[in-house]
Amino acid sequence: MVSDSNFLYRELFEANKNLEEAKKAVGDNAAGDERLNVYNAFKAVTGLGEPVTQQSRDKKVRGVLQSIFGSSPKWSMIQRKLISSNCR
Repeated sequence: MVSDSNFLYRELFEANKNLEEAKKAVGDNAAGDERLNVYNAFKAVTGLGEPVTQQSRDKKVRGVLQSIFGSSPKWSMIQRKLISSNCR
């Protein structure tokens, strides 16, 4: 089984590779779309944005922060740990 973050890191590496190729082909100033793609891929890895590819969106891949904290503060890992430690 592969972790969600591995899919997102692969997308980030591919976006970075595409940025480097675009810099070589068209120059540093004209690679704005590729920079935005790298930024969006980084946001997806951290859990602050949606995955870049449709395949990852269909799989509902979650970023690191979403995996740790969850989508709702009521059901996050941190909340569960705090509640369970106070109930003892």
